[in-house]
Amino acid sequence: MIEPKSLLAQFLTSSGLRAFRHGIANFSGRLRGKSRRAECYLRIDDPYSYLLVQLAPKIMAVCKLDLEPVVISEPRQDCYPEEKMLFDYAINDAKNLAEIYHLNYQTRSGFSDQEKENGSAHLLNASLDKDCWPQLQQVFLAYWSKSIMQIEKFKTADNPNKQLGNNNQRLKKRGHYLSATIYYAGEWYWGLDRLAYLEQRLSGRKTHFNHDERYWLMGSAGSGQGKQLDFYFSFRSPYSYILLERLFKWVDHYAVDLQIKPVLPMVMRGLKVPRVKRTYIVLDSKREADRHGVSFGKISDPVGLGVERALAIYPLAEKKGLARNYLLSVTRGVWSEGKNIAKDRDLRCVCERAGLAWIDCLSALQDRSWQQWAEENRQELYALGCWGVPSLKMGDQVVWGQDRLWVLDKYISTNISQAME
Repeated sequence: MIEPKSLLAQFLTSSGLRAFRHGIANFSGRLRGKSRRAECYLRIDDPYSYLLVQLAPKIMAVCKLDLEPVVISEPRQDCYPEEKMLFDYAINDAKNLAEIYHLNYQTRSGFSDQEKENGSAHLLNASLDKDCWPQLQQVFLAYWSKSIMQIEKFKTADNPNKQLGNNNQRLKKRGHYLSATIYYAGEWYWGLDRLAYLEQRLSGRKTHFNHDERYWLMGSAGSGQGKQLDFYFSFRSPYSYILLERLFKWVDHYAVDLQIKPVLPMVMRGLKVPRVKRTYIVLDSKREADRHGVSFGKISDPVGLGVERALAIYPLAEKKGLARNYLLSVTRGVWSEGKNIAKDRDLRCVCERAGLAWIDCLSALQDRSWQQWAEENRQELYALGCWGVPSLKMGDQVVWGQDRLWVLDKYISTNISQAME
């Protein structure tokens, strides 16, 4: 029997429901005679907002869209369990994005409370200008480059705290929590990474913003031989599941030594994942899964006992040389088939499909050593400056997310080229 939660997830992530929502939004807009209008949420201390504001004119031109800037201040604290680590990671991640889009980018170590307050007030004032985007770009550039002389020239909006409070509530009522997001007719598009979906929805094409597809396996086969790739993975992470097949193909192409390092999910490590965040992640995962041809939507959340049992059996799969089969089988069961791996029947199904004997799995379930090595993997992950999964490390390059293989593509190609010179 399919669990009620699995049926609900199936419905919410169905392509039919998404198409219906898009159709209703388009029809409603035509009925009211309104132009295509989207909201773009920006925050002065967010590096992804810094990049997105520079691409705004191109987004409007490509998608034939009016883009309204909405300036917010503080992020939702319950959605950012490791805010300082996120900022530090985002600084370097945004640098990679800026390079491939040829955008201006100045790194900095952080923002004081006064800088955030003043910067937000200056952005609010700039957003009132009819031709606001060049003004917004100037404000971001001045603050990120710490140009005091330029900052002193900006005007401050009247009663900025009230406006920021209203905008923060606006984002919350819309059902989201991230800055550097675009909201259009019921759907969210984060940063530069999801612009291809907006373009495809409004123009039928996906040619201007698909940076991750441009850099797929661009290096020569076997060129990573002798190198190690550490892969931090969680059975409760839909993005980890979506990445698996591409990652295995990537590893085989470059002949890289893959070290899989499972960790406990965030909520089992004491970190909060509020409902608004879980909902967005599931909907976004469905889009990404569809794009990569991965089945997704019939979900049985393995948090708790399901995850513990999956971790307990993992060393057995690794010892038998079936680690890849095991990860693929278990995660497909959880995220695509509604398998409740807290129950013997479903766990047995995914284990035997991976090539494991159930009698061996029953024995492995009695071993609690996974608690120690999963914690050691978590500590390693934090030492790298990451806390979420999937995270990947090769040499001194660390990336987070199933949509960051292109960074490793560039890294391995650059390092191989330099080694041959």
